[in-house]
Amino acid sequence: MPRNHPEAPMPARRHYPPEVKPVSLGELPFVHRPEEAPKLFSERQCARCQGKVPCHWHFPGTAAYSRACVIGYECGAHLAQYLKDQPRWRCHGVLRRILADADFQDETESQGYVVGFIAYIERLFRFAAMEVDVFEDVDQTYAYYREMGLRARTRS
Repeated sequence: MPRNHPEAPMPARRHYPPEVKPVSLGELPFVHRPEEAPKLFSERQCARCQGKVPCHWHFPGTAAYSRACVIGYECGAHLAQYLKDQPRWRCHGVLRRILADADFQDETESQGYVVGFIAYIERLFRFAAMEVDVFEDVDQTYAYYREMGLRARTRS
């Protein structure tokens, strides 16, 4: 990418409260739907999707790695706020969708977006882990899914 990109705007901080129905993933500042205008960048398209297909990691190039890291941090906070406000989306692979669209081979300054995003998510993992016995939580999760499986079999 050429180094003459204008500074990327910082995504506006917001909440994602459900009103009548859950809020679409497309509301996140880094998610692009072809029928919508890009939220963080107006005139440029990301290399992966070119604005033609849905993209859960829509970031065109940037002039500064450090700026991209800061925006990545902000986007990590947007995902956390979205999941907090939209409990329906927990355990539905939202993070997997995002990371599947991220370009981990990018060696330009744009890699800062994903570096900042993951760094912030790891920070939140650490804070959450400090409040929970993680192995007890895993055991409770296994029990929950076992119970759900038993319920499904008894209904059949």
